[in-house]
Amino acid sequence: MLNPINSLISIIAAMLLISSVPALAQRPWRAGPVPVSIPVGDINYEGMIYDVGPESDELKPAIIHIHGWRPEGEHAGVDASYYAHYFSDRQNIMGLVITLRGWPHTGGVNDCGLVQPDDVSKVVEWLSQQPGVDPDRIGILGESQGGQVGLLTAAINSRVKAVIAFYPLTDVTTWHEATDLDEGMIDSYVNGVCATPGTKKDRSPLFVADQINASVLMLHGEADTRVSIDQSERMHAALTAEGKDSALIRIDNGTHYYGSPEWDEWVTLDRVFEWLDGRL
Repeated sequence: MLNPINSLISIIAAMLLISSVPALAQRPWRAGPVPVSIPVGDINYEGMIYDVGPESDELKPAIIHIHGWRPEGEHAGVDASYYAHYFSDRQNIMGLVITLRGWPHTGGVNDCGLVQPDDVSKVVEWLSQQPGVDPDRIGILGESQGGQVGLLTAAINSRVKAVIAFYPLTDVTTWHEATDLDEGMIDSYVNGVCATPGTKKDRSPLFVADQINASVLMLHGEADTRVSIDQSERMHAALTAEGKDSALIRIDNGTHYYGSPEWDEWVTLDRVFEWLDGRL
């Protein structure tokens, strides 16, 4: 005959074991990186989730990492993977690396920031519903076009609480005036892809600064010849004039490439982490 006390102990132990399972099951990303496919309408955004920081039962902040422009056919999303891993490891901020519309393996056509912000807004909503993610602490980190898209996304989705934009394009209407792009690229891309359908203004965060409620940090090299630092300076001025929380870090001799020695990337990332404290 079974001892009723032992039976009760066994039942309680089993219940405790079962109650611990959801905490693990809620975080399928713990093995990371984990590939994800996110429906945004006509296509799926392909991405990778990084969650390599210390385990915790508390909800975590999360950052969507967006790459900049790359040649067609190049799997651009992988460029942001290292920093997503680094943010997760150092700050316990879950990272979602995505590949924008227009690049493999997401597909579609690059539209220079016209539809892409709507796509990323849907990605934000998807991420806010994922296990382990604090829906009130979602940010975006983007480089160049990724910064442009991140700022535009923040203008249409108030769930975005912070945007970190490295050398972002903020005013497409004046881009051609200060860039090292050759005439062919200016004609085909700046005055082509970035101008129609829609307009250059539609793709320019500068003109929607009043609609951005997220905290914004821009980092820009003073020697950037691809996207002039003037783009970040004017965006910072516009945000500040609207009473927004905006900061601009200028990098002496910094170019349009974060990995260059002038950027001193580890020191720069520490400055980013310091700025993020209390904002995400």
